[in-house]
Formats: sequence, structure tokens, C-alpha cells
Amino acid sequence: MTSFIDDLANRRHLPTVIGWAEQGAPIPVERLQTLANGSARGPDIDRHGEHWARTLISLLERGGVGTLQQDHTGAHVLVPATRPPTEEEAWEAATGS
Repeated sequence: MTSFIDDLANRRHLPTVIGWAEQGAPIPVERLQTLANGSARGPDIDRHGEHWARTLISLLERGGVGTLQQDHTGAHVLVPATRPPTEEEAWEAATGS
């Protein structure tokens, strides 16, 4: 479950991921996980990493940046929107504010 606090924490990642999305190529979930983990260390990643990645992906999907899908190899990727939103558009779409 994603909270507004999670969204606030992930908002800082919007410019980076939107930049990747503008390139048009699918974004591997592993790349999003690395971004979500930031500078956290092993024990914190083990405890919270999955939650951080899930909440980031949720924000990106709700914001219209892309959709989570499986590629032809079965790997999960974020497929960018045809026209990725701006940071402000994504934030408003995801949070209604």
C-alpha cells in the first residue's frame, strides 16, 4: 500500500525517471529498484527495498509515466507512456494535488 508520505519521498525521482521515459525504451525494474534504494545500505535494503520499489512504481503508474509490464524475456519493465508527462503533470495525476 502506498501512502502520501511514500509519494512525497519518491517525488524526487520523478525528473530522473521522466528523463529515462522520454528516451522511449522500457526501463528495467532493477534500475528503478536501484534508484528507489538510493544510498541505503544492505540491511535497510533487505528490510525496506521491496516496499520502496513498489511505491515508486505505483507513483510512476498513477502519474502516467509508464506501465509495468513483462517483456519478451519475462523480465518486468516500466514501459514509458507515448508522451511522458512533466514532473508537475505526473505529480498532479498521481496525487490529485
